[in-house]
Amino acid sequence: MMTLHVLHAGDGYTYLTRQVASGDVKRNAKDPLIAYYHSTGAPPGQWVGSGCADLDVSGEVSEAQMQALFGEGLHPDADNMIAAAVAAGTDIADAINAVRLGRRFVIYDKHIPLVRQLADAYTRFAQAHQRRPTIEERRTIKEQTAYSLLMTVDPQRNWTKSEIRAYITNVLGRARQPVAGFDCVFTPVKSVSVLWALGGHQVRQAVEAAHEAAWRDALAYGEKEGAFTRVGAGGVAQVETSGFVATAFTHRDSRAGDPNLHTHVAISNRVLAADGKWRTLDSRQMHRIAVSMSERYNARLEDIVTRQLGARWTERSKGPSKQPVREIAGIPEELILGFSQRRTQIEAGYEQLVTEYVRRHGYTPPRTVQLKLAQQACVEERPAKGRHYTLAEQVDRWLSRAGELLPGVEIGAMIRAVLGRAPSGPSANQVNVHQVAAKVVDAVSEHRSTWAVYHVRAEAERQVRGVQVASSDERDQLVEAIVTRALQAESIRLDVDLEDVPTLLQRSTGESLYRRRGADRYTSHALLDAEQRLLTDSQRRRGPAVPAASIDAAIARLERQERKATKTLNPGQRHLVHHFVGSGRALAVGIGPPGTGKSTAMRAVRAAWESTGGRVIGLAPSAAAASVLGDELGVPADTLHSLGVAWRSGHDVDVQAGDMLLVDEAGMAGTRMLDQVRALAEERGAVMRLVGDHRQLTAVEAGGALRLIHHETGGVELTEVRRFTDPTEAETLLKFRVGDPTAVRWYAAHGRLRGGVRAALLDQLYTDWHADQTAGRISIMVSDTNDTVRELSTRAQFARRAEGLAESRGVTLHDGTTAGVGDRIVTRLNRRRLPVLGARDYVKNGDLWEVEKRYRDGRLRVRHVRHGGRVTLPADYVADWVELGYAATIYRSQGLTVEISRAHLSPHTTRESAVVALSRGTDANYGYLETDQLFGLDEPETLPGDLFYRYRNHTAEEQALATILHRDGRERSATEELRDALDAPFRLDTAVAQYEHALQVYRGEQDAAAAARWVRDGIPQWANDILADKAWPALAAVLHQADGVGVDPRDLLAQQAARGELATAHSVAQVMHWRITELVELPVAPGGDRPEGLPGWVPTAPESGDPVPDAKHAELRDWLRTKAEVLAHRVRALADRVAEELPAWAASLGTVPEDPVQRTTWLRCAGQIAAYRERWGIPESDPTLLGPTEVRGPQAPARQWVERFLTAAGLTFHDPTIQRARGLQDRLAALSQRAAPASGPERPGNGTENQPETVHDVVEGPYNEERNIGHDLGPEP
Repeated sequence: MMTLHVLHAGDGYTYLTRQVASGDVKRNAKDPLIAYYHSTGAPPGQWVGSGCADLDVSGEVSEAQMQALFGEGLHPDADNMIAAAVAAGTDIADAINAVRLGRRFVIYDKHIPLVRQLADAYTRFAQAHQRRPTIEERRTIKEQTAYSLLMTVDPQRNWTKSEIRAYITNVLGRARQPVAGFDCVFTPVKSVSVLWALGGHQVRQAVEAAHEAAWRDALAYGEKEGAFTRVGAGGVAQVETSGFVATAFTHRDSRAGDPNLHTHVAISNRVLAADGKWRTLDSRQMHRIAVSMSERYNARLEDIVTRQLGARWTERSKGPSKQPVREIAGIPEELILGFSQRRTQIEAGYEQLVTEYVRRHGYTPPRTVQLKLAQQACVEERPAKGRHYTLAEQVDRWLSRAGELLPGVEIGAMIRAVLGRAPSGPSANQVNVHQVAAKVVDAVSEHRSTWAVYHVRAEAERQVRGVQVASSDERDQLVEAIVTRALQAESIRLDVDLEDVPTLLQRSTGESLYRRRGADRYTSHALLDAEQRLLTDSQRRRGPAVPAASIDAAIARLERQERKATKTLNPGQRHLVHHFVGSGRALAVGIGPPGTGKSTAMRAVRAAWESTGGRVIGLAPSAAAASVLGDELGVPADTLHSLGVAWRSGHDVDVQAGDMLLVDEAGMAGTRMLDQVRALAEERGAVMRLVGDHRQLTAVEAGGALRLIHHETGGVELTEVRRFTDPTEAETLLKFRVGDPTAVRWYAAHGRLRGGVRAALLDQLYTDWHADQTAGRISIMVSDTNDTVRELSTRAQFARRAEGLAESRGVTLHDGTTAGVGDRIVTRLNRRRLPVLGARDYVKNGDLWEVEKRYRDGRLRVRHVRHGGRVTLPADYVADWVELGYAATIYRSQGLTVEISRAHLSPHTTRESAVVALSRGTDANYGYLETDQLFGLDEPETLPGDLFYRYRNHTAEEQALATILHRDGRERSATEELRDALDAPFRLDTAVAQYEHALQVYRGEQDAAAAARWVRDGIPQWANDILADKAWPALAAVLHQADGVGVDPRDLLAQQAARGELATAHSVAQVMHWRITELVELPVAPGGDRPEGLPGWVPTAPESGDPVPDAKHAELRDWLRTKAEVLAHRVRALADRVAEELPAWAASLGTVPEDPVQRTTWLRCAGQIAAYRERWGIPESDPTLLGPTEVRGPQAPARQWVERFLTAAGLTFHDPTIQRARGLQDRLAALSQRAAPASGPERPGNGTENQPETVHDVVEGPYNEERNIGHDLGPEP
């Protein structure tokens, strides 16, 4: 498999180099076999990737090269190049700039005194020595600087060297570092590493060769699909590069000492674009292709090992909801587990030590303490710090360990039996491409409504893993044939090209620069048709429409029966009942957020519907949910899948005319299954009702249907939360559900959030839950990950065993845990052949049980927690489908109501999952968030410079929850995606950016060169950063705009650079663009040949007779003119839409006039407002005319232009912001008077203004200092 990790600048690279072989046996020994087996450490890294040719680097990687490239973003041979330049008379700062690859890495956290003082110290060193300090010199500088700071804290103390280093480590370990690249870790399955470790020299070399060939093949594929960069405003255009600049380091064991052959391929974040500029690698593209890279590596490795060694493969289950893993057949499970468990044991021991530290001290241990705890956890498994084994020593240890794991087995004979076997499985020419392509699309569409080529390719690789091929090329051809068939014949492309883009706007493949590689979305006819049938039924009449009086009477009877004031239906619930029972529709939907009383309303629905003589049949996505629904309503209930499959298979199903099929938790139901049940209802004359929440957990299968139908038909939505004892919590949950950030502040203010390092956090969660149990409260532990649920359940089991409530031994379960008498377990697979309560129920996925008896053969006698029914679970079922049940996943908890919910919310939790987790408890709901990270066991124990690999997450609980709030995990239906795809080419938020970028391409090198000269003359110290920035074209455009109104761009640049420091800016070009665009006034009526309605903030297209150098530019000129017409047409279309729909913000415009002249003026104003809102992403929910008043950057002059346009239109508006129209030329003149006269190149940070300009400025306050050489030394302080 391949995993992708972000690699950060500074000393992040050293975790790769620390294991490189050194010492007693050199790699260039005369006998390579001696060097291979008797060198300590791993082989040296190698340069890989096509981009290395641009830098003229190859062969072995030195640590100095790694420091330059990954530590500072410089040419790998920066040391030699800088020395040569300085020797030739070049200033040190200029010499460093000359070897920088693109813009400099951002320096974060300059508010930390040590970071700031180190920058000054490096500056002094550079000025004194005319070179960058070496790693050892950096360490000395750090220690001296840290000592000075510590002496100011306690001058009487005798600070030891270890204390000084601890201070450096702990302080700088918190400093954020910019992204330097990506670490792609290629690791074979464990059986391959076991074969490599135990198979002898020839086998070992064959496995290594197969592994290297596989990762190199996957890397080449990744280079083809992922080596892109983005240019233009917002990175609107994706352009090609010359390839990856990467290094490869192969390691052979885990920290626990187990065999673990794997290769780290560190890909630099710097790539050379076609225009000759070093730019940033498109990170989103890398993440998009990661899964398909991993599957490609897996397939290639298996192919080569099969061909070269004659191995066969078998699939081994990894538990419920997990992809099976293909391991080498014949490698015993005992070896696979035995060579994996020691790491797990060490990690558990490490986390336990951390947890105990937090208990004693009340805070997360500092980094230096974490190092010591990690060493303590490893002491029984590994030698003292710094000891590296030779491969020969490791092989001896592994063979000895294998003998312990397999007593009495001759290891060599076992390995020989595994190899040299005849291949099994079909050959490539026996594969039916059409059938496999259909299976691929069926598999992909089972879990998503839309897909991209990378989803299809990854699944195609999985489908043909067992096919025998003569070469990797043959597999490539087979996979591509399947992918082509799957996309062209089995799928529908949603993202269509409505026009041919000019040659100058194409990549070499003919693809548009504005279409991201592999980003086209696809769906299937089957999904679109299923959604359309559901929509059609939602508008069709079928079944009885119960009179309103009968409905009210049924509701009154229900309220009298239940005799509880809390069960009195509120207006929303009554509306839902009338909608479900009285509408007469074939299909209707209702939306119920958590705790809004869906169950009570559904009981009223049943009562009213049965008054017509009809029946209510309950359905749900899961058997457990169906069982709860049936109990709550007192009706027969089953799963959607069970009913649909039974009907489709021709079995008799008891559905009659006039029945209501009531689907609960419909947001979790797959579209295809809903359509299947809809067809059954249509055939039998029944009606279908869906109730759920599209803002909670979504379907595991392809979903989005509930949201689609609700938006199309205006289904009823409950809005009064009745579950919580605190009314303000109810209001907060509804706000959180829709992404309102004020909800996060409520949870923080009311003490509902807990934060910390994961191990201690889970300990606190368990401790709090156990206290609830002791106090007699009904409480639940939940998490969004199965691993965490297992950890919490195991902890609870240990406590029960210690208290004598559960036996100390038990049956081994699939995840390595055990279950015995007294334990609580959960079953994970529906098994109708295991009846309960006299066949009135059966064993279901998600059911909770208490173990009453354990049999010697592995069977368990269990009692159902809810209804008390008993059943004996067979041994094979227990081994494969039973888990401990003290904690629950968020999915399993949906539908539960307890007094207190305690939820672990991981960094990957979505808002929808959090809504469920934070709504189970009536009295309180607590979120436990990971706000710190531990030192990783695979990270270096000591780094050159004493920093840490990767930036540590030190976010506060409130910020961590805010991140979850903004992570929308809802799946959109294929129909919604199709509409979006058809509308996307015309949307102004993307179309304008594309138009402006194309205009910059058209203006060509002459205009770009002029703008570049202005930057080099005005702010030379920032020129390299700006010209390498993807925001540079946008800045160049606004500089030409300023030049056109008579403002000298050089003076303007110098003045705006002086407004505030730029050293901490993520993008200097973007900040300057923001500052300058605020000052350039746009005319209300721009000149030139412009189509009617084109906003004044959109540049004018070239004249039709504009001279061009060649046919390609002529083609682009004509395209730009057409594009301007398209943009203007969009504005007019938006105006018509506003007139038709009258959104809330349009209230300020008044009603649409009847008078033709006034109507024309009204539409012109509405169009310009709507265009501005669409361009800048102002949501429809914002009722103000133009959204936020305080805007910056290019949005500021656009808003000001709209304000002046509306004022000039002469209409009276109710929005007070229209009175903000002001003269920006006066502001520019005033600013020019305040700015110091330029006597040379302006330096940032010298101006009199101290106005915040970046996110860091706002959060931390501006820090102004004169630009100096220290900033050129890279981000690592």
